[in-house]
Amino acid sequence: MDTQPIPPLTDNTHFLMFSFDLDSGRITDTNQLFRQRFKFLSIKGTFEDFLKHLHAQDRDRLLSLLPFSEHKAIQGLILRFFLGEDIRHLKCNFYPIKQGGQVFALIEDITQNVEYNDNLLKHNAKKNAILTILSHDVAGALSTAVNLIDLAQRKAQLGEVQMVQEALTAAKDICKSNISMIRTFLKKEFLATLSVPLNTDRHDIVHSLRNLSDQYKVMQSELGIEVLFRSNKEHIYMETDRDKLIQVFNNLISNALKFTPKGGTVTLCATEKETVIELSVQDNGIGIPDHLKEDIFTKFSLAKREALNGEDSHGIGLWVIKIMVEWLGGNIHFESQENKGTNFLVTFFKGTSKVGDKLT
Repeated sequence: MDTQPIPPLTDNTHFLMFSFDLDSGRITDTNQLFRQRFKFLSIKGTFEDFLKHLHAQDRDRLLSLLPFSEHKAIQGLILRFFLGEDIRHLKCNFYPIKQGGQVFALIEDITQNVEYNDNLLKHNAKKNAILTILSHDVAGALSTAVNLIDLAQRKAQLGEVQMVQEALTAAKDICKSNISMIRTFLKKEFLATLSVPLNTDRHDIVHSLRNLSDQYKVMQSELGIEVLFRSNKEHIYMETDRDKLIQVFNNLISNALKFTPKGGTVTLCATEKETVIELSVQDNGIGIPDHLKEDIFTKFSLAKREALNGEDSHGIGLWVIKIMVEWLGGNIHFESQENKGTNFLVTFFKGTSKVGDKLT
């Protein structure tokens, strides 16, 4: 037998209403909105059928509050209800009715509010990530640019014009890259779409990464650390956001230099394989202790430590790098042994990252 409608007055409300029999569990009365949303329950449905569509955790929570009694109402319970692939968030009140051994359910669909709050949280998290990246990366890049300018000033006093030009060119490239990155992050569409806008284009990453390593080679006599670049191919083409990719490896190289003693080597590598492109920064520095490895990519990581030359660490550098790699569609992991060095490997799969084919 089909369920009976709850009095017509209830059809002028945004609440879903139904009642069910405590003994049989059969749904006995419904309002129009309930019948529209949950037609399959309003026809020979039972409270057990209602339970089957709940998220397992929410179902267990509701059942833990049972059995109903005439003195025990359940109010304000948020339940996740599945309709196929669609999920609805329901704010439920259950009122036992003394007469007839029934329970009256008053339900408000708050899905829109929940999704709005979730999007707001995602927006705030994304905004905080952007601010952290800008504050961290720009500060680091400007520090490198200042060192290059100091080098240029010293070489100018010695009349070494070529070195002055190279240092100033490297500083200019760093500043231009960071200006471009800032402008990208501040685009209105980022805040509107809650996603990171990528200015992707086809690039020869061998050319870009070699130029990056050359910027550090200008300073290697001052650093006392050799900076090398290697590639298994003369050209490797990849569709990516060049500025963000360079920022990732600028950070990785800077980080490697902090933990590599004088006389050491930092090597930037680009390798194209059949299905992936692998980019890495390897050093033969002091390595990462085992007890710090687990938290190395965590924001404000406990793995932060003072660099060899006393530079401070805020514990967010590798967290920033991981976020940017993921935005670019890649993944990052590392291998490290104390007193032997560290290798950070960034991998892009050709099938998903649109990489590896030469632009014609």
